[in-house]
Amino acid sequence: MRLPRIDRQRILAQYEQVEWAISDVLGQHAERVRYVYFAINGFLSLITPIDGADYEIGMVGSEGMQGISLMLGRVADDRRCAHGNELRLTHAFLANMLGMRRAGITMAAGVLHKKKLINYARGKITVTDRAGLEQASCACYRLDLQTNNEMLGA
Repeated sequence: MRLPRIDRQRILAQYEQVEWAISDVLGQHAERVRYVYFAINGFLSLITPIDGADYEIGMVGSEGMQGISLMLGRVADDRRCAHGNELRLTHAFLANMLGMRRAGITMAAGVLHKKKLINYARGKITVTDRAGLEQASCACYRLDLQTNNEMLGA
């Protein structure tokens, strides 16, 4: 399903593009949401604190938006952002996000690094070959990307 052109134009007329720094916190848990966010070049990570640790409960990329709670009159959890090819994520955070052990993340990152698809250092992952990374991904990534592009009219 695609957003009708007239609705898209109406939204874009009120749109203000802003730049975020990597790992900016756009809002806190129990804080009133004042804006709707569209991640144009990167993604928003939806984080919730549980027992003193942060857990990712969702992600929003160019296919979606963050701030539906504004329309529903609810509060939202933390929203952190990433830009382009750089992701500020630790192996421990990725392990929590994916329900894996940290050692599995380290092993997978090592394989991707050997193939020159990513570089990584403590808390920072840089995609160095996006096309190669997409090629190495499963078919579901391409299907999701195609669906998102069709919905956005891209």
